[in-house]
Amino acid sequence: MTDALGSRKLATADSAAIEQVRALGREGEQAVPRLLEFLSTPSWVVRREAVAQLGKLGRAAAVALCAALEQDRKSERRLAAVVDALVASDADIDDLVLALTGSPSVAVVCDALQVVGRRRITAGVQRVVELTSHSDDNVAVASIEALGQLGGEQALACLLGVVVSPSFFRSFPAIDVLSRLGDTRAVEPLVGLLQDPLRGAEAARALGRLGDETATVPLAELLTSNQAATGRVAAVALAEIHDRSLRRYGTEAAFERALAPHAHTEALETRLERALVGADDSERRAIGVLLGFFTSSASLDSLRPLLDEEPAVAEAAAASLARLARLGQTQVFELLGSAGSEQRARLIPKLAGSSAAVPALVQCLADPDSHVRVLACDALAKTGEPSCADALFVLLGDADIAVSQAATGALQALGTKRVEDLALEGAVSALKGRRQAALRILGHLGSQRGLPVLLEAAQQEDERGREIALLGLATIGGEEATRALLLASVHESPRTRAAAVRGLGHLEPSAQASQRLRERTTDADAWVRYYACQALGNAGDASASDTLLTLAEDPAGQVRVAAVDALAKLRTPEALEALGRAALHSDLELRRAALAGIGVTKTPAFLPILLSASRAADTATRLVAVSGLASFGDAQALERVCEVAHTDAEPSVKNAAIELLGESASPQATVALIALLGSESCRARAVQALSRHTEARAPHLAAALEDASPDVAEALVTVLTSLPASAAEPLLLAALQLPNEPARRAAVRSLRFALDSERTAQALARAASKDPDPEVRRIAAARSS
Repeated sequence: MTDALGSRKLATADSAAIEQVRALGREGEQAVPRLLEFLSTPSWVVRREAVAQLGKLGRAAAVALCAALEQDRKSERRLAAVVDALVASDADIDDLVLALTGSPSVAVVCDALQVVGRRRITAGVQRVVELTSHSDDNVAVASIEALGQLGGEQALACLLGVVVSPSFFRSFPAIDVLSRLGDTRAVEPLVGLLQDPLRGAEAARALGRLGDETATVPLAELLTSNQAATGRVAAVALAEIHDRSLRRYGTEAAFERALAPHAHTEALETRLERALVGADDSERRAIGVLLGFFTSSASLDSLRPLLDEEPAVAEAAAASLARLARLGQTQVFELLGSAGSEQRARLIPKLAGSSAAVPALVQCLADPDSHVRVLACDALAKTGEPSCADALFVLLGDADIAVSQAATGALQALGTKRVEDLALEGAVSALKGRRQAALRILGHLGSQRGLPVLLEAAQQEDERGREIALLGLATIGGEEATRALLLASVHESPRTRAAAVRGLGHLEPSAQASQRLRERTTDADAWVRYYACQALGNAGDASASDTLLTLAEDPAGQVRVAAVDALAKLRTPEALEALGRAALHSDLELRRAALAGIGVTKTPAFLPILLSASRAADTATRLVAVSGLASFGDAQALERVCEVAHTDAEPSVKNAAIELLGESASPQATVALIALLGSESCRARAVQALSRHTEARAPHLAAALEDASPDVAEALVTVLTSLPASAAEPLLLAALQLPNEPARRAAVRSLRFALDSERTAQALARAASKDPDPEVRRIAAARSS
């Protein structure tokens, strides 16, 4: 109680102080001295407000802050707030801050350098470079940190010199800063430090963060050193390079090619196994990743216990075991057969689609854990192996409905005659769950052999069985199926009527079916009316326009939505008019249905409605509107989608816009996605989007390399590398001839590690000796298999 009262009093005091600070801020420059006093207050929230107000008061406040930084250095709390306020200043104060770097006080210079870095005062790069040679190590370190924030060629050149400095106190922080800059020109000097007893481990960490495949062999050699701790650091770095390479190329082949030149694979494997002793979770995960590249049984023995560890470690071990299985290590399947439920749950998804894993996966169908049984069903479905049908059929009607559904889905995916035979037997089973699942399979297969069974089931007392049978009859079609559906559409059970009406909507349109659907639009049950609306829209029955207009005002929300959706498909003048009204309705669900319909119609007159809705306060409405705009294909509509992808505050809307741009192969969409590569927050999704319709986009992607920045060039090359090798190779070889260095660096890396042809080998040999950029020459000459 006492603590609660104290907190309440403190909050009240803070609120009063914050209001006082804001009032001073409104007074303007004359209040600066009094605002400075608040920078010493113990309350962080009050200091934060004072910092914000001082930041708004321009150059006059900055002059006072600089003076305070030099003259009043008694309180660390106050000094930190002064630095924050200078960083936050909205005035042009670069000259004031740079002047502080000439102070005779080392502490003042360090604080000034912090401001230079945080404000990105690029005009001060030369001065910061000079200060890296300052006699005081603290100033030198602060300069190094500032250069990391400023970036640029001059900063990089300085840091590359500092990192090989004999001074540990200057070299060590430069290692970390270089890794954060992400420029692979740091690889060579960092590799040179790997054997340094003081700096080697930090250099290895930095190489991992850089993620450059050319560091793979030196790190592998470090891993085989006698120091277990150093070996674990090297393993983590190698795993980071593996992960980066996997993201870059979508395959482990490039990392494997980079690792292959290491001559002592047995020693490397042994070191990895020993390094597990005493390793933390991140190190164990890294070792788990790397063991997948060694095919001995010892690797398998080391990986198995990792399946029981924390998720990241277990996932890495499972992925490595699956990789070993793909390489022909059959012991992995033996492991799966004898493993416990938790281990199986980790490993099964990684083996999905493997025909060699089928016997072991079939054993997992009897696992006591229902989740494992579901996973096994899904994995078997992806194998396409018909021999597992009988084992899957046993699970139809399993006590756990998720298992029964997974087995049903797997059997439907197999779709063989044996599956149909089993389903015909199961459709007359006394077990309700198995019978219903078998009926669903017969309906999915749509074979005439299943017609008599489905017709009979449509007359049974089992309501759920009737529903499944009726939907199956719609898949088979024909006169008998149509008659059964028409009969069921007037059944006493609303659920049966709904299934029949839904089924009629899947048949080829006929006068009799359309008449029955119009009749069912007045059914007492809302779901029957819903499916009737849906079916009439799918059939394009223009004569139902008036009926649907009436149902657009139905008391049931789902019926109104279905009616509006159907009207969009009819596209009659009356239907379009109703669609326009619904798009402005106060009922948000109805409005969104209309907006979706407008996207389907692509009616130019409705474009302003979609444009307006794309700015709605409601997130779901914006999502639907943006989807509709993307379907228009109109230049103005696509421009708005691009704008949303860049600026919408809601990540789900922004991401949806990027995905929608990915669905379009138009030049405008491609250009918009390329522009998004410049945003770090959007880059990964933009790469995914550009990886669709890549062949159509290739000319624009290649052209964008001509002036791309390093990050954008790497992203563009990642997309181009996803093309078939025959298409990617000429584009990357052309990029290797561009004047733009970042483009050549990105291209040469992909050519070195992702492609393998005589033509590429010749180009790499030329680049290794003749390219004007040392970094291109270094990558081109790197060892690979």
